[in-house]
Amino acid sequence: MRFVLALILSLSCNFEAFAQPNLGLTATATASASSGGNFGPANWTDGILNGSFFGWVGTAATFPQPAWMQLEWSQPQTMNRMVLHNAGTNFAPAAGNAVVFLGQVHLKYWDGNLWQYLNTIQGVPGYGVHITLDFPEITTTKLRLDSFNISGSHNPGFDEWEVFRIELDTADAELDTIQITNLQGGTGRILRFSMLIKNLGNLPIVNPSISYSVNTNPASGPFTVIFPATIAPGTDTLLVHPDVLPAESILNGRQLCAWVTVAGDIAAENDTAYLVLSGIGTSVSEALVSTVPQAYPNPLQEVLYFKELPAGCVLRFFDTHGRCLAVLTDAPESFVIPTNWPSGLYFLQIQDKKELQSIRLQRP
Repeated sequence: MRFVLALILSLSCNFEAFAQPNLGLTATATASASSGGNFGPANWTDGILNGSFFGWVGTAATFPQPAWMQLEWSQPQTMNRMVLHNAGTNFAPAAGNAVVFLGQVHLKYWDGNLWQYLNTIQGVPGYGVHITLDFPEITTTKLRLDSFNISGSHNPGFDEWEVFRIELDTADAELDTIQITNLQGGTGRILRFSMLIKNLGNLPIVNPSISYSVNTNPASGPFTVIFPATIAPGTDTLLVHPDVLPAESILNGRQLCAWVTVAGDIAAENDTAYLVLSGIGTSVSEALVSTVPQAYPNPLQEVLYFKELPAGCVLRFFDTHGRCLAVLTDAPESFVIPTNWPSGLYFLQIQDKKELQSIRLQRP
């Protein structure tokens, strides 16, 4: 998952309207070489499309190189979209494309010290054509189209250069924390892994894929499960991996790596989390086993009883879709299972000040 830079070409001559204000109207436009007045940079920010005039930038070898055009604001502006309009149809010569943008140019912004690269824009033929580019949100006082590489020796003309801050549709899943549950199994101690997934975008996260591996030699995993869950924007869900690993196969000090995969995710840096495993026993005879919280009977009956719960802990019950069904506080001794809970798999999350654990429960 990476930053998504979307380039959209529209062959329409019509103005593309946005609810957000065009920040370009408050900017000062300049160029490495151009003219003044009717065909100078000021035409890029006058709000007039396909009017009487446009502005050109000198990109031919006879002008200073590298050729650039720039917008500058007196105060920092936040933006994530720009729209660049070729010279309008009013200026289409009888033959040839003397001022149409053909070639490519780099989009950059000023971070206060250096020019930072955003993307490369490809020019397209056609009078009145506009090029729309979405990019990760930035705050800057200068936006520049830098180092024109033009096909032929012409100097492209532009009718308008618009800049917006819009609410983009985004998918952004953050793997916030990893929890391990150290449980007693039939043949020894076992480990179960839980991941807390946050939805930081404004689109629902549907069917996230959760994976993890342990850097044993050879490595254990990756183990991957696609969860039939939907996480609404601005919410988080605890997803419990249904598989378990024998603790005997994992050494203390090993690193667990977990990651979430969501279609269209815009940010890679928050998709992965790491945890160094510690305090893991290798035998049911160890004293640590007696301190593991217990919930019984399992499979569930009418009443679920608890043992060895940490003082003051909070219990949460989740279904396999990540929905929280019940919350209990202050380390209760028992819980009456609601009659409307259907047969299937459930997860009991036990949280205190030190750790978060999970127990898988089955209702027949």
